[in-house]
Amino acid sequence: MLLFQSVAYRRSIAPRSTVVPAAEAIALVMVVLCAVMGVQAGRVSAQQPSRCAPFTALMAPGTWETTASADPGVAIGMLAPVGNGLEAALGDDIDVRYVPYAASAFDQGLTYSQSKDTLLAALREMLSGLCASTKVMIAGYSQGADGAGDIAADIGNGRGPISADRVIGVGLLADPKRDPSSTTALGPHAPGRGLAGIRPGGFGLLSSVVRTICLDGDLYCSIREGAQPFLAAIGQVFSGNADLPAFAGELSRSLVSELSSGALAGMNPTISALTDSTESLAVDSASSAAGATAEVAEIGNEANSLAAVLGPLRELLAFVQKFPAARDQLRAAAAGSPESAALAILDVLDQMDIDAALAATTELAGAAQRFLDGGIDGAVGAAVVGLRDALAPLVHQLASELAPLLGLDETTLSAGTQILKLLQPNVIIDQITNIGTGVMQLAAAVPRIMDCFAQLPDAIAAGDVRSAHQLSGELNNLFAPAIAMVARVDFGLISDILGAAAILDPTGLTMAVALVAEVLSRLDMIRIANDIGLIQEVGWRAAELLNDGDSAGASAELTGLVPIGLDLAEAAAGFFTDVPKTDPALLGVPNQVDARRSALVEAIKAGDVREVVDAVIALVDSTRLEELVDLVGQGVDVATFYASGVHMHYGPGAEQLRDFLNERTSQ
Repeated sequence: MLLFQSVAYRRSIAPRSTVVPAAEAIALVMVVLCAVMGVQAGRVSAQQPSRCAPFTALMAPGTWETTASADPGVAIGMLAPVGNGLEAALGDDIDVRYVPYAASAFDQGLTYSQSKDTLLAALREMLSGLCASTKVMIAGYSQGADGAGDIAADIGNGRGPISADRVIGVGLLADPKRDPSSTTALGPHAPGRGLAGIRPGGFGLLSSVVRTICLDGDLYCSIREGAQPFLAAIGQVFSGNADLPAFAGELSRSLVSELSSGALAGMNPTISALTDSTESLAVDSASSAAGATAEVAEIGNEANSLAAVLGPLRELLAFVQKFPAARDQLRAAAAGSPESAALAILDVLDQMDIDAALAATTELAGAAQRFLDGGIDGAVGAAVVGLRDALAPLVHQLASELAPLLGLDETTLSAGTQILKLLQPNVIIDQITNIGTGVMQLAAAVPRIMDCFAQLPDAIAAGDVRSAHQLSGELNNLFAPAIAMVARVDFGLISDILGAAAILDPTGLTMAVALVAEVLSRLDMIRIANDIGLIQEVGWRAAELLNDGDSAGASAELTGLVPIGLDLAEAAAGFFTDVPKTDPALLGVPNQVDARRSALVEAIKAGDVREVVDAVIALVDSTRLEELVDLVGQGVDVATFYASGVHMHYGPGAEQLRDFLNERTSQ
């Protein structure tokens, strides 16, 4: 909401530079018109130069390597050596352009999919504006390879902005949609395919001129779908697979932060400018209504600029409170790391009243807007002084509220923001991979949990202290991983994400995890943990009395387990009786359902938890469980799929791609 308010204020509050004496108005209009025409001319020339080079190479940079306003003529990112090498070899015969687009992912208000949409739009526009005679090469890296590959697939299958015969070469570095069955690799042939799925239909007529480069071990272009169906399905949810239902996109958008890289570092100069603007209001602006309008407009803009940062910070704090694991992850990082800087920022935010700071910025902007809407009816000086006196306390309050944050050095603010802007998807994916493991381990333990529940009442009734003690200890050990997991997880959100991902996992494994996660979300795990703890205490006391020879006292102590056991059984009943009725159609295409998945479908239909558990265990053979355990250590890496820094070792690959594209010019 604050973002929209900020946009609205910026539209309605005139910037200081637009308010000038009337005698200069015509000259200003002419200057602005000339500037606009110059910018437009520059954009046209960037897309369609006055000369038509025999070759044009479009380079799509990776996440965060470029911006929507970048100069397409400036070499940038991992593909810079490719473009520079082509220019060195071909000189004036080639026009190399670097596609400007958002290059964002879960920050600056954009999901990965939304950011890629800006790349696709830019590529289509640039391709449509090329000279008809120029031969085209397209290259992309990471998110850029994702978009460049999609455009190449469209062109090769007759859906593109230009015909396939004009494209002489396509090179994709670390393509998240790499499909080894439809493309030729340059260099070593990495196993598996891209994390974001594959492009149905491949590259069509362009198949023979497409080359991919993927390093073995780079999860974003080399995931073993058969062995890692869980990770493969999750990756497609977060990268915006087109086959997913609309709600999956909403899930992805729910993890987007409005924070940008320089947002926090820019707050200090903004609050300083706001303070100066307010203090100088009566002195600089009292001479004319135009001057007052410009000064007040600037105050409104500065207040909204701060609000646009404080809003995401408030949302971030709410997320961290809901997901304690977020702070735990940061605490585990080394001193001096960006993660430790992010933790320092969170610790400072805990000391602040973000709501009060936001209220002050909103009131500042509102007061400025009311002044502008009302105009100046009387003496300019009196009106401005009155406004200054009203704004000064708000500015002072705001500066006081923000002081702890503004006291951090710029390096800490800049480094920490890089982590905080992706904290939500990082934590969520890390938890998903942990849940995948925890759920499977818990499912494997359920048969023994049920046996313990069945035996414990008999042991209590028989006064069998040692058996009751042993069973209570075993229950504690069996439930401990689930209790620890549930205490740190928002199962509602996680279950929704897993449910979306399950549609893309033909093995049924992800659906199995989603089902158990949904059941766990309904359990009162704190109550279960307390009951098990009490059972443990009673069991220990009874065992000690028995060891001391006091069998009567031990038996009496053991009777205290009866009400605790009843409460525990009631708290845990949901796990044993409340199996969600899931549509079996979500488990995959019917002709792909094997015997194990068929068993799971039937168990779900029947609502028989024991059969569900047995079917889940059958799905998770030892190899798959080991894969899930491995994923726990990869969780944060999976989250940074959207960032280019995770797979930066493509220097040699860029050289191979340069040589391939250069060779294509002589074909």
